[in-house]
Amino acid sequence: QKIKGIIKKILISNDGMYIITLLNTSLYIFNSETGSIINIINRKVIGTFTSFDISPDSSFIAIADELGTVNFIDIQKKELVSKKEIHLGKCTDIRFNHVYALLAVSSDIVLLYEPNYDNRNVIDI
Repeated sequence: QKIKGIIKKILISNDGMYIITLLNTSLYIFNSETGSIINIINRKVIGTFTSFDISPDSSFIAIADELGTVNFIDIQKKELVSKKEIHLGKCTDIRFNHVYALLAVSSDIVLLYEPNYDNRNVIDI
């Protein structure tokens, strides 16, 4: 299926089931076998998405935006499961590691969210 807009980033899930494409204000999740759109996540307020990553088991997507918010989406349920405000400005990059912790980079700060996404360690770089 065709999508309209400029693609900023594309990833394939670790299990190969999903292709996820990031545009400025939308994130598309495709079935990798059929090419059909499974879900579209749209930015609801002013600002654009800046980065996203897929959890190691391909069950969650973390999406960051330029306002400093990280949203955690359950791919199967197609719903928001958690939302964190970083309050450090534009989140430039986010990455899951092998134990499901999430690194969020914003300006000169790196935040490390534990796997439950509640505890936060700040690393100054």
